[in-house]
Amino acid sequence: MKFNRHSEFEDTHAFFSPSQPYWLNYDKEKLIRAWDNRDAQNKGTRLHALVAEMIRCYKLYGTPSPEDFVDDTFGLYFRDACHFWMEPEVTLVYSDICYGHADTIQFYENERLLRIHDLKTGSTPAKFLQLETYAAQFFAEYGEHILWKYGIPVEDCNIELRIYQANDIQIENPSNAYILNEITGLIREKHTWLSEELDRRSGVIL
Repeated sequence: MKFNRHSEFEDTHAFFSPSQPYWLNYDKEKLIRAWDNRDAQNKGTRLHALVAEMIRCYKLYGTPSPEDFVDDTFGLYFRDACHFWMEPEVTLVYSDICYGHADTIQFYENERLLRIHDLKTGSTPAKFLQLETYAAQFFAEYGEHILWKYGIPVEDCNIELRIYQANDIQIENPSNAYILNEITGLIREKHTWLSEELDRRSGVIL
């Protein structure tokens, strides 16, 4: 699977980002307030950029064997990413205000399987909504490509999501219908709300 580059979105975070998926449950008023206070994301963006550069340097100048790592969170995540031939830090774009960077991702056309893994270093238990949002964004961006190149309707694809945290692996296999209908529907709804508000603001003469 060859992924689109999206170089214009590298080292940035969208307001509608799967890494902070809480906006999927916001009402219209809370969504607008969150947009007006979005500058707090800048700190997180810089920290993520630092970690990403450390990983790139490690990949460029080291030749680690996955078997040499212990079964801690990092070792399990690294080992599986290598085993499944996954791509790191892939940008998935729904629009210029709705995109995100998946930790590792791959689509296997022979198995009709989308796989997304996420590494969590914090102590707060992670939930799958972030990865579910990544999956929805993947199908929104690549659905037509998958159908055209592989002859696979997105409705026939399977999904496996994994969270690596606290030396453990959580696995979820959400239904295709849930991702394509419920999660994508929420993205579309929130995106429409904010887009309409921004269009209204752009028409106001100050």
